[in-house]
Amino acid sequence: IPSDGWVGMARNARQAGTQTLIVCDGIGKYVQGGSVIDVTDTDFGTPLDVACVGNHFVTIDASGYLRASEINDATDWDNIAIAGAQANPDGGMRVLARGKSVLAFGPRSFEEWAYSGADSGLPFQFQTATDIGCYAAGSVIAAPIVTKDLVTSSIAWAATDQYGSFAGVVLLDGTSPRKISSHSVDRDFRRCADPSTIRASAYTMDGHSYIAWTIPDETTWVYNTATNLWHEQLSYGYDHWRVGSICVIGNTVLAGDRASPTLYRIDGDVHTEGSDPHVMTIQTPTLHAFPDPITMHQVYLDCATGVGLNTTTPADLDPMVSMSISRDGETFGNEISRPLGRQGQTKKQLSWSGLGQADHRGAWFKFSASAGVVRSFMGASIRATKGRA
Repeated sequence: IPSDGWVGMARNARQAGTQTLIVCDGIGKYVQGGSVIDVTDTDFGTPLDVACVGNHFVTIDASGYLRASEINDATDWDNIAIAGAQANPDGGMRVLARGKSVLAFGPRSFEEWAYSGADSGLPFQFQTATDIGCYAAGSVIAAPIVTKDLVTSSIAWAATDQYGSFAGVVLLDGTSPRKISSHSVDRDFRRCADPSTIRASAYTMDGHSYIAWTIPDETTWVYNTATNLWHEQLSYGYDHWRVGSICVIGNTVLAGDRASPTLYRIDGDVHTEGSDPHVMTIQTPTLHAFPDPITMHQVYLDCATGVGLNTTTPADLDPMVSMSISRDGETFGNEISRPLGRQGQTKKQLSWSGLGQADHRGAWFKFSASAGVVRSFMGASIRATKGRA
């Protein structure tokens, strides 16, 4: 498809010859029986995205118009099966299936259209409109939600307010978007030079569901729905996670590389990323005694030890964890390493002493491990005194 914009895909439920419709920047093609075929119906329009609800393909265009195909037929579009999602005339960006409804997203609002099954015209009926829009088409994701109390699904996206200004990352609770992003996450979204490049993905593993947003040239932020916590996910040598899309088939989580035609299988028992190390880093909050300086005598790391492998790879045989200190909140000093313990050496205690002093700004500690072994940092503590030694 000769375009580099957002690509929308959906498939129908034909018993013979299932069709997958692909749209991008007004271009439409469908895959059937191994062939890629152009949509030639003149009533197809120029869609930006597609979903499938009630076995109808539903598209949205830049003007906010919804169009529906005939049931289970990507080739047949009626010129009266159209309606405008224009309670707020802000245009269209994305369309997403939610149960028996369609959610239509614009840059300053979103609308819900419920399936009516009407024999004539658009088989969807307008329900509600909310003046919360979409900041980036690729940020919208239908995601699994796993908490300690329930397993369900929802829609998440980078949202805007009624004026089109970025408002944060939200999760749809019923018909009400609930903000889930922190100030750090919001800052990186706002710094994105081209919001159209933002991409979202989601998956579930080991009783936790994760929603990831990659912001090129910034980072990848991942939200854990079970803990309501965020973390950054970076690939070795990149400023973001190299995974661009994720597909879950049964219990297998497949991930596609953003930069190469490579597929990965995400496995919680594998601690590398392809042939690259997967570096785990924890950074502490500020330790200070403002307005006084502090003298740092010894810092302790509570972590899993004795995790070395029975291997000939030195880094995995005798894995290490490194510690570095920042005294200005920006630059970190030299790394000092301690062994995590070879296989079975579970009684090791990790500590660093003679750490010097920090002024009224305090100190920040960073712990990192890159070996392809189990890494679990549970906490850290420090022995320090106020004032200079």
